[in-house]
Amino acid sequence: MAKAVGIIKKRWIPILAPQLFNNTEIGETYLADAATVVGRAVTCSMMTLTNDPQKQAINLQFSITGIQADKAQTTFNGYTILPGALRRFVRRARDKFEDSFVVKTKDDVLVRLKPFVVTRTRATGGTLALLRKATRTYLAQESAKNTFDQLTELLLTHKIQSDAQALIRRVFPVSTFEIKTMERAPKTAKPIKIDPNAAALALPTVKKNEPLDDQAIEQMEQNASETEQAEPEPSETAQESDEAQTEA
Repeated sequence: MAKAVGIIKKRWIPILAPQLFNNTEIGETYLADAATVVGRAVTCSMMTLTNDPQKQAINLQFSITGIQADKAQTTFNGYTILPGALRRFVRRARDKFEDSFVVKTKDDVLVRLKPFVVTRTRATGGTLALLRKATRTYLAQESAKNTFDQLTELLLTHKIQSDAQALIRRVFPVSTFEIKTMERAPKTAKPIKIDPNAAALALPTVKKNEPLDDQAIEQMEQNASETEQAEPEPSETAQESDEAQTEA
């Protein structure tokens, strides 16, 4: 006599963001056994959580940690800004630099940060090196002052980026300061070493060996603005053109 075959019933259950995002529903999953979804990665646009179309280029990454009350619980792993959104900031007669390093938060979580900075005019190699060093120091110091959740909130609300841009503009006019990627780093990663009491930025000197004052900075930015206004808008890339033709 043939043995009866058990029927496994599957069901749809909602996936919730962690408390940091007010447990908002970010999707659904179809499952029969809760153990099969633990550890599964989930990605959603930040627009889904904020209803803000301007946030659609930011992808948030989560991992499912378990099922409670027929709802999938998650933990936040990081976010990434889509490359297409960053390309729009780069124009002619400007310089940019990108970086990647690991910092440690107040609650000992290792985080990899990837800044993306664009100047308003051409900059020398020494200036870019100073901007990069100041950026690393400032972000490492701010990370050490905040827990992982606090750091996440400060980055997603653009508070740290705005403060960092205000700091490094003391060296050179900067048009864009973004953290293009923020993600949990493995436990084996080595965070950069910083002096928590050191100044994040040592101002360079001009010919008279005096720090750059506000008037000098404003004049530099005014000159950069005049140059920027004289530039034509960047033409679309070949890839964007192909995409437009495909959609048509």
